[in-house]
Amino acid sequence: MPKKSFRISEIYDREWIKLIITPYKLLPEVKRYLGGLNHQEMDSEILQIIEEVIQKSRPQFLLKFFPINVSMESVKVCIEDSDICFKSMDLAKLLSESRECGIVAITLGHEIDRQIALYNKTDLSRGIIFDAAASAYVEAVCDKRQQEVEQKYREKRLGFTFRFAPGYGDLNLSIQPILLNLLNASVKIGISVSKYYTLYPRKSMTGIFGVVLQKNMQNQIDFQQKSGNSSKYQRPKKTDHPKCHSCLNYKHCIYLSEGTYCEYRKRNL
Repeated sequence: MPKKSFRISEIYDREWIKLIITPYKLLPEVKRYLGGLNHQEMDSEILQIIEEVIQKSRPQFLLKFFPINVSMESVKVCIEDSDICFKSMDLAKLLSESRECGIVAITLGHEIDRQIALYNKTDLSRGIIFDAAASAYVEAVCDKRQQEVEQKYREKRLGFTFRFAPGYGDLNLSIQPILLNLLNASVKIGISVSKYYTLYPRKSMTGIFGVVLQKNMQNQIDFQQKSGNSSKYQRPKKTDHPKCHSCLNYKHCIYLSEGTYCEYRKRNL
């Protein structure tokens, strides 16, 4: 594939994205986030909360494509004509057959953060479910928007690898500011990052994926299966601190499932 074969340079949804994603479609993913907290008799309540998340969300999406060079010897993925390199074996393997990558950022907006904070003060169990529903929804919106973009690439016999995010595998969270700067995401869709590499609004995410020839897509599927994940996009690995185990919320901690930390841990660990 030629080094600069891409047809789309940037997708920028400044206005709120309105996609048809039903609560029933999100239900299994929300229950995955909730882990042992959910029970079948809670389904109607969870569906109601998912609907509330969808109504209060103001999704904005940003995607930009960059030509890249991948070196398996030095384990680096470098943006062409820049000094930006990501040192990650997992990312290098994912993009080994790509000559360009897409970098994506998406946010649900500040209203979701405010609602989570309110429920955490007034109705903790509802707050936990609302938080999980928002996590599932931001992934679903990003997936669906990416799939729409990919349709245009399929005409050129190209496809996308699965999305890889900071905090997955050996890709360090410290690259969050670099990704946001490459996209100018703070100006365009209002995402900022803390010194702990947490994104704000908190229901925001970034990711990297490769553009590959369709005939090479099977290699990406094989890589995905070897990584131990059968879903289309790999999820964060659950990493925690020993002190987290004493927390009453440990078994269904949303922060750990997202690869981030709660405010208590940031202040005290």
